[in-house]
Amino acid sequence: MTTRLELTHGGRIMQVTQDGTLSQEAIKAARNKSTRQGQAFECALVDCRRADLSELSLIDMDTLALEFARDVPHCSRIALVRAPGRDERAYAHIANVYTLTGIETRLFDEFEQAREWLVKGCLPLPGAGEAPGDSPG
Repeated sequence: MTTRLELTHGGRIMQVTQDGTLSQEAIKAARNKSTRQGQAFECALVDCRRADLSELSLIDMDTLALEFARDVPHCSRIALVRAPGRDERAYAHIANVYTLTGIETRLFDEFEQAREWLVKGCLPLPGAGEAPGDSPG
């Protein structure tokens, strides 16, 4: 399994791309690396279109989601991108467990739709937090 990590949008979004057969150990290692790389990321875009979940049990998936919520408490939103028609029950289970931990989670079949949903909910609207009459610069 290979995992690529990239912080985007000023460090607020961690983009994770996973390829190959996923294992609990490899996912934990990638999570540890992502938390060192981006201590304050608020949202995660996880691209699993080329990932194989067949080696993960439901209990493994539960454990990974619960550990993520504990280890990355500032992450409030996750967009999971899967290959259409592949591992649908497993991805639905993963999304449900993340949701139960308090992380808003959605499944997508298309990367661009996932990215747009994540950006809309994660980044502040222009002018947010400004007092009426204030203008930037």
